[in-house]
Amino acid sequence: MEDVIQLTIDASAQILMDEIHEILKITKVKRGRRSWETIQNQPKVHNYTRDDLLHTKKPSDYKFRNLKPPLSMIVGTRYDYYNKCYKQTAHDRDFGTGLYDKITELSIHLGKLNNLDISMNTATINKNFQCSKHKDRNNKSSSILCGFGDYTGGETVIYDASDNPYIFDINEKPIYFDGKNNYHEVLDFSGCRYSLVSYLI
Repeated sequence: MEDVIQLTIDASAQILMDEIHEILKITKVKRGRRSWETIQNQPKVHNYTRDDLLHTKKPSDYKFRNLKPPLSMIVGTRYDYYNKCYKQTAHDRDFGTGLYDKITELSIHLGKLNNLDISMNTATINKNFQCSKHKDRNNKSSSILCGFGDYTGGETVIYDASDNPYIFDINEKPIYFDGKNNYHEVLDFSGCRYSLVSYLI
């Protein structure tokens, strides 16, 4: 698929990826609010109906509550929908891990190594999150996507403009692709799977 670049890595990139993986192991990835479009592949854990949740503030959320909540968080810049502005998150400072700085260093290094002009100011961290078919509508650039962990399966499927699927193993094999314009999803997996996506928002 021409729109996807399998990024070349060298010893320095591998060291950075190993360091990021070690940080991810000690990072408590929090439950994230994701769109219905992205979470439909999550395991079903309840069978609520709207009527079951009439006592709650949002009974219409019964579809979300039926699925296992995704573990997903942002480090870097995010859009605050309540205050309608961009702002930096505090996750990195909370954990004192330097995760965002390491991801930035890796992204810049991969850009130079692969002769790509890569821009980023944020990253999404996912843990055991099986994204359903979606586009990253708010992104302003292509993304670096890389997987980490001891897992089997979990390949990323990226669809071209004609909706033809292409399968990529991203486990410590970073790719560069346009998630804003190409649908993509994650296949079934077993084990502990992390993924990080760095991009410009």
